[in-house]
Amino acid sequence: AVLLTEYSFSNFEKIIFIISFSIATAYLFHLKTNTETMMKRIIKAEKLSKVGFWYLELNNNKLYWSPKIFEIFDIDSKKFTPSYESFLNTIHPDDRELVNNAYTKSLEDKENYEIKHRLLMSDESIKWVKEECETEFDKNGNPLVSIGIVTDITNEMYYIHKIETQSNTDYLTKLNNRKSYHEKIKELVSLKQRYQTPFSMIMYDIDDFKYINDTYGHAVGDSVLIKMSKLVKSHLRETDYIFRIGGEEFVILLTETDLENSKKVASKICKSVEENLKNITDTVITISLGVSEVNESDTEDTIFKRVDDLLYKSKHSGKNKVSY
Repeated sequence: AVLLTEYSFSNFEKIIFIISFSIATAYLFHLKTNTETMMKRIIKAEKLSKVGFWYLELNNNKLYWSPKIFEIFDIDSKKFTPSYESFLNTIHPDDRELVNNAYTKSLEDKENYEIKHRLLMSDESIKWVKEECETEFDKNGNPLVSIGIVTDITNEMYYIHKIETQSNTDYLTKLNNRKSYHEKIKELVSLKQRYQTPFSMIMYDIDDFKYINDTYGHAVGDSVLIKMSKLVKSHLRETDYIFRIGGEEFVILLTETDLENSKKVASKICKSVEENLKNITDTVITISLGVSEVNESDTEDTIFKRVDDLLYKSKHSGKNKVSY
């Protein structure tokens, strides 16, 4: 009041002040008398946007979920009381620690956070969501309330996964391709150097494949590649990886496998191809293989060259055999 009496307003400023005050008063009155209508509109907008919102009062662990979040999480609001702990239990077990750590770190660093994670639904299906959160702090830096939104990104993630799968898959054999090989060998070599996790590599090549193509045609050659890939894959574990890295060249990465056991796998594959791959009548199709266990000093290049040299040792010493 003192400031207003000491200041001399111009007529224009008085008019602007009166108009602004009137608009603000009318708006506040509108909000007060139409809260229910406004909330209905917010919920309607939420449905259209496919985004749910939430807030968490950190002093009492009270969590509020909007109707859309219950819908996304496929949870009956009448049978579920939201809390931070109950929220964590809805997350896929493999992602819970990741989400909890991300949120905790955002509180410690006083920064917003954004994360994509999976939900494990009641029917065991998987749903992907994107969470974005901002936290308000008091003047002493203590967190008061976290406010966030949740978006269902399941379709988006499945589309991304499909594209990634296509980019890492050989079009003919449906095995992993050379690009995928480079990504996986880099990962496994890193694990070997850091944790001494053993793994071995097998490289194999179809013997006289050019003769097969030239004599019987590329369609027959393709059928050999397809059937052989299925046959070889049937001898591998879920934890192993097989790649087509060239025309008739393939690589197998055997996780948690030393040289002795990888030699047994290679010998079994070599024998199986000779005995069971019957694409061409009266023609025996064979492969030559090189095998080596990866050591701690190996790089992606050194292990590849060593196994490649062993493969050609098999080729030059009669074919249809394993060198190690």
